Amino acid sequence: MFILFTDETDLKVESELILILLGMSGREKTAVENMILGREESQADTSPATLKKITVDTGEVDGGQVVVINTPDWFSSELSTEEIQQKIQICINLSSNGPHVFLLVIPKKQFSEEQKKIVKKMEMIFEERCQEKVMVLFTVTDEKQKQNIQDHDLQALMKKCGNQFHDLNISETGNKPQVSELLKAVEEIV
Repeated sequence: MFILFTDETDLKVESELILILLGMSGREKTAVENMILGREESQADTSPATLKKITVDTGEVDGGQVVVINTPDWFSSELSTEEIQQKIQICINLSSNGPHVFLLVIPKKQFSEEQKKIVKKMEMIFEERCQEKVMVLFTVTDEKQKQNIQDHDLQALMKKCGNQFHDLNISETGNKPQVSELLKAVEEIV
């Protein structure tokens, strides 16, 4: 195990926990990375060069190391599905024991055609492994967005990922309990 729960509210990361962020580049993935690592929000660099980069950041969360590997923009017209697969393989190779969970970051405000294309790419890349290691991480900015999911495509996506999903309110930076809840959900997959 990588995460130890010491009581109902305390969470202790026992050793290195490796998370790989998937999805479109921009504010949401940057906000998720910053929240997990306990950093203040910074502006996302969405320049064409950045959209093709892999970034690796580490931080101490609840007494243990957490590694967040951020993948290139899945919707970049400059990257083919094969190139995205290669970049993901590089991300996997960056982690000595392999990643513990892939977090597919999707803004919950609306499920756009672009996001549907991302999901199709994910299905091609991960095939049957979705249920094992992929968690859909919906980013929200208010409590209303956490309500039931009506979109048929989103429901199908969650089913393909073994109904492993979580909401993260990215407008509440510095919310440690919210990060602890996410890590508890990750632990259920690990």
